[in-house]
Amino acid sequence: MHESGELYPSAAAGGRRIFRRKFSPRAGEVRGGMLMLHGWGDHLGCHVVAAEMFCGQGWVAAGVDWPGHGFSEGRRGQVAGGVAGLLDLVGEALAWLKDAVGEDLPLGLYAHSTGGLLALRFLTQQGMVGDSTLFDRVWLSSPLLRPRHGQHWLKIAGARLVARWFPEAILDTGVRPAKCRHVDAAKAKAAGDYDLCHHFISVSMGAELLAAGDRLADAAPPLGDPVRVLITQGLEDGICPPAFSHAFFEKIPARDKLYVPLPGLRHETLREPGNELLIEAVEAWLGA
Repeated sequence: MHESGELYPSAAAGGRRIFRRKFSPRAGEVRGGMLMLHGWGDHLGCHVVAAEMFCGQGWVAAGVDWPGHGFSEGRRGQVAGGVAGLLDLVGEALAWLKDAVGEDLPLGLYAHSTGGLLALRFLTQQGMVGDSTLFDRVWLSSPLLRPRHGQHWLKIAGARLVARWFPEAILDTGVRPAKCRHVDAAKAKAAGDYDLCHHFISVSMGAELLAAGDRLADAAPPLGDPVRVLITQGLEDGICPPAFSHAFFEKIPARDKLYVPLPGLRHETLREPGNELLIEAVEAWLGA
């Protein structure tokens, strides 16, 4: 796998420099392009295992670090333009990927956690309900479908009120590595496992994600034929519990769909030990 990255001034991010990264197969015919969307607080570097699988099957994989994430500019937890700005950034990254692989090859979409929520908003915005032709296949990894989960109603109401007056106030999400995967926190910190990741979110962004989740719950899933859909879900995931992703999977109208429950794994299944079932399922799905 060959990896390259660069900072570029993004129109979608108000001129801020955004880090975009591309992973390419070293040899063989290119089958298509895979757009990668990471979760909140992490960055594309946390999803190299997915990129390796894509490249191993002949797919060029590419994406960006969200503003204020990874190597991109911006205050941690704060995104100018909110959800709308992030969706514009998805479109910008998609155009870049198309230029890299050409117009004739199929495109796929990989989205993890909050990236999954944003992906579904983007697909709805693009009209991918019923016959879907934008993406050949879509993989949702531990998708964030219910941002309200685990949040007290008073906290939600308070956040909306504060967002009116202090929209850029930063909150702690409370998400730490041990919630995401089985990890020795002391060893992880010593090894630099916290580098570039964060656990902050602005009040306004939190309120927007709550609203996006509410809209998603009331709408039909934007995944119709002939798109191929894969959902992978750790059964010990307390951040995005399997009950939500399975209920969502049942409503997906696409006929070619697969739900892979992963016993013993938490939220970041690709970074968990003992994830051989996940790797096997994804490689089979990609190679089909």
